[in-house]
Amino acid sequence: MLPIFIYEDDSAFLQKVRICVENYVSIENFAMPTVCATSSPDDVLNHLKNNDVVTGLYFLNLGHDLGGIRLAEKIRIYDPWGSIIFIASNVDLYKFTFEYKIEAMDYILKTDTLIDSRICKCIRKANAKFTNKNTEVLDRFIFKINRNASNFMGMVELSKNSTIALDYRKIMYFETSPELKNNVIIHTSYGRMQFRGSLSRIEQQLDKEQFFRCKRSIIVNLDNVVAIDFDELTILFENNILLADISPDMIKNVNNRVEKFRGKSNL
Repeated sequence: MLPIFIYEDDSAFLQKVRICVENYVSIENFAMPTVCATSSPDDVLNHLKNNDVVTGLYFLNLGHDLGGIRLAEKIRIYDPWGSIIFIASNVDLYKFTFEYKIEAMDYILKTDTLIDSRICKCIRKANAKFTNKNTEVLDRFIFKINRNASNFMGMVELSKNSTIALDYRKIMYFETSPELKNNVIIHTSYGRMQFRGSLSRIEQQLDKEQFFRCKRSIIVNLDNVVAIDFDELTILFENNILLADISPDMIKNVNNRVEKFRGKSNL
């Protein structure tokens, strides 16, 4: 499902955009519900904060107060891969999207005689992007940082409860949090971050050939294993990330799984 958000401070124009969006989605039978159509940017942010939105489609008013720009900046925290379309009454306002470095799918003028067609085109494009299994978004592990969890370590700090889309290649291993119940720590090339979840549920999402549960509390990414020490019972990952206290039998299993995954006789 790809949720749609509409922010427009003109109530009449808001209704116009909403009717266009919902009629077209209904005709095409897209799984794209309008979850928020509002004249308040806070309504959009509150929905993102309180709901598990992986990625969405956003139609944002680009007014002289730059409210749409500020809203887009905050949306990128919760939904870094969402599709943003700016709608403005003045073409000169578009320069601010470049100044603030907000990547947008399209820019539409309210005076455009083909505005309905432009909106429908954006919906088609966003739906194709979302449903295409080769799209980059679907090749990432997506999760939401817990409000009670630790912040990022070793990378830029994001707000608590932010949605993260992380390239699988950056993941070293998952670990059950020893401090917070029903929480998982993900060890990456960037550092560590913590989120609410369980290894059993995560395991269902992962490629069974690439990821291996070497302990009840740990799932490792075999693709990022650099070395296995049979004497010290440790696994070394990229960026000198070390995982210790692995049982002798499991060390052998990890080695066998790495060899099978890479198609090599040894590391």
